[in-house]
Amino acid sequence: MESLALPFLAGSLAFLSPCIVPMLTVYFSLITGLTVEELTGDTSTEVIKRTIFASTLFFVAGFALIFTIVGSIAGTVGSLLGQRFFSYFNMVGGILLIILGLSLTGLFKLPLFNIINLRNRSNISGRPLTPAGAFSVGIIYAIACSHCIGSILLAMLVYAGSKGATGGALAMFLFSVGLAIPYLVAALGISAVIDYLKKIKRWFWLIQLISGLIIIIFGILIITGNFGLLSTYTGKLLPYKFPGM
Repeated sequence: MESLALPFLAGSLAFLSPCIVPMLTVYFSLITGLTVEELTGDTSTEVIKRTIFASTLFFVAGFALIFTIVGSIAGTVGSLLGQRFFSYFNMVGGILLIILGLSLTGLFKLPLFNIINLRNRSNISGRPLTPAGAFSVGIIYAIACSHCIGSILLAMLVYAGSKGATGGALAMFLFSVGLAIPYLVAALGISAVIDYLKKIKRWFWLIQLISGLIIIIFGILIITGNFGLLSTYTGKLLPYKFPGM
């Protein structure tokens, strides 16, 4: 039994990805079907505010479902590989993480992070999506936009692969919860959040640099077989133990 802190904190860190935070209004426009003006306008009604939060709930449920299923698959594959072959999987995963981390620090750029360009998709129909529509956007986000959080997601999938089917599903569910909470907080006051992000925009490069360094550390720990140390240290932050972890 290990602390649930690591996957949860990794999910929260993933939200700070350089292609999520700067594009937050675009994502919320996709989630809700509302225009950016309707999302951030001073005249937003209570109905629109409730719509934003409700749509976000269904959105996070969509990506949580996909990530949890993938976590279970990773855990199953890890169990089938066995300890010997899983060590090779860790080696490959660790090397990929180091490459992705170096890319995040700005030393070089990978085309992987430019697969999907959302910059011209900020104006939707202006009509709120149905709950099913918002849920579908969450599923699409998990499948098509995972490159935005690819490095941290890869680290958590390697982690989930060492936990078996149930433990892997639980790890990725907790990762999803960590990623979902910032979205839900932002949904409660999107205008204030956007204003705050504009103020700290000049520090995004530092957030990206720190994220890259953390991913490099993840990769080194995975290659050396010491990734479990993170659970030990993060367990001191959230000491509660969850069955199966």
